[in-house]
Amino acid sequence: MQASEEVIKKYSSTFYFSFSPLPAYQADSIYVIYDFLRKLDNAADSNDPATFEKMVAGWNRVKNNQAQSDLEKNLRLVFTTFELPFYLIDDMINGQKHDLNREPINSAADLHEYCYQVAGTVGLLLVPILTTNRINHANQQKIIRLGIALQMTNILRDIKEDYQNGFIYLPTELMNEYSVSEADLAAETISPNLRKLIIKLSNQTLTAYDYNRKVLDLISNPTSHTAISLAVYGYRAILKKIKRQDFNVFAKRIYVSKLQKMIIYLRVKYAM
Repeated sequence: MQASEEVIKKYSSTFYFSFSPLPAYQADSIYVIYDFLRKLDNAADSNDPATFEKMVAGWNRVKNNQAQSDLEKNLRLVFTTFELPFYLIDDMINGQKHDLNREPINSAADLHEYCYQVAGTVGLLLVPILTTNRINHANQQKIIRLGIALQMTNILRDIKEDYQNGFIYLPTELMNEYSVSEADLAAETISPNLRKLIIKLSNQTLTAYDYNRKVLDLISNPTSHTAISLAVYGYRAILKKIKRQDFNVFAKRIYVSKLQKMIIYLRVKYAM
């Protein structure tokens, strides 16, 4: 599973920092899931339908217990070991098809559904790996809300870069309500109307982070608890930095430094 570990190291320092302290059977399982989803995401983002369909075909082999590649075999092992439901990857694939086909997000409901598909599903995949507790429906909804908050943080941070790559995740209805145009997204500086829209979505996202404690309470193992805490608080720190920058996500790319990650780690450890 080392190849999957190298993928998460390369593409998500925040997630790798969070999950690398876990016992190998948990960390490796998370790396495998990340690796598969990252490859699926890359194919969708780069508008590569051939590779995307190969990934989907590979997933169908996993579901039918006919895995061929090492990644497919590892993925089947993870899903079997932790009794993960196949529909979560099916839902993820539907969300990635949105990016592959460059489909517009028209309403807040569309945005919510998309964020569930590409992020809420991830939470529902990871939490059972991190805890032996059974997750009931109410807790599933809390996990989904928190996953949506993580995805919305990414969307808000990357508005300009996403537009440059052909993606608009701000709902058309909301852009019209705030008189935000594509010209605002293409500009070098942030417009007053776009800032107001970002403020609205940022406040909604910060409220969704209120579910972090309820989700973290599901995880009793200290190492697992620390791992998911680091991921959640790392992303919430990005959103707080957006706020401190007066919601100007065009000024510079916002990220959490190694020093800030270490501070978060110490706070998490001493809070337990």
